Amino acid sequence: GDAVRGSGGGGGPRPRRVEGELRDADVAAVACGNYHTVFVDRGGRVWTCGLGKGGRLGTGNENNRPLPTRLTDGHLHASGRRVVAVSCSENHTLACTSDGAAYGWGSNRFGQLSGAANGAGAAGDAWDGGGAPGRAHHMLPRRVEAAALRRAVVVAVAAGTRHSVALDGEGVVYAWGDNRDGQCGRRTDALPAPVGPADGFSPGHDPRRIGTSVAAGDRATLALVEVPGALGTAAAVYSWGFGNARPSRVAFPPAAGGRGAAAPARPVRPVLVAAAQYHFVAADDDGRVYTWGLHSDPLGVPTDAPP
Repeated sequence: GDAVRGSGGGGGPRPRRVEGELRDADVAAVACGNYHTVFVDRGGRVWTCGLGKGGRLGTGNENNRPLPTRLTDGHLHASGRRVVAVSCSENHTLACTSDGAAYGWGSNRFGQLSGAANGAGAAGDAWDGGGAPGRAHHMLPRRVEAAALRRAVVVAVAAGTRHSVALDGEGVVYAWGDNRDGQCGRRTDALPAPVGPADGFSPGHDPRRIGTSVAAGDRATLALVEVPGALGTAAAVYSWGFGNARPSRVAFPPAAGGRGAAAPARPVRPVLVAAAQYHFVAADDDGRVYTWGLHSDPLGVPTDAPP
């Protein structure tokens, strides 16, 4: 196949082990954006590498780091705090910590780190082309300061291209940042706030409906939600964005009763979701995979398949 050019000159078409500072690290989580990569070990320590423009690496400057560099910012790891989950987009990075806080670094041009202008930037910030105060690049990890998230115990985060999403321990979904296409799930401001209720999507408003996973793409968001069903708790996928701010349930084609078995069709029970720039993926509890979105190439289905 064609060779793949690496941004640092060391890339290629075949996997190579990442060593350096990671040689002795017990890595438990990874995430990658367009221009950078993040690694988290089982002790909750964080390393980043890639292109540093806009502070997306969280090292305190915009220098490129071709090799993994450990983040030593005191706020992210103060008082025994550990990072438990990370997510990357093109220009910003999100993390949540063991004490339930959400942190972000990189570009805040669209409020994806803070939701809105919030006064002067902190030490280590850089202004984004003279934009509004509070819309600075965050060169170091900073907690997402919002009343709604201050009261929440965040357990998962998802970074969209220009917006951010979080899930708390009660199953409530929050979104903030660029909301021009409704990707924050409402038509008003884009401050961090719960999404819903709408069309059965009501985590935080109905204790029987609990968000369990979130994913963010370019201009849309997905949430996996436990919902009450006739035979007990079921699972559903909701989406919003691409011009529709109202969460709506994704309709999956009925699945056969068992893999390879001639059994009656049953509702799909999704357990995993993922989002990319223009397409989405879900997997069900029987290991079946479903894709939808724009452009056929990344969907893994025949180009003449019915919608």
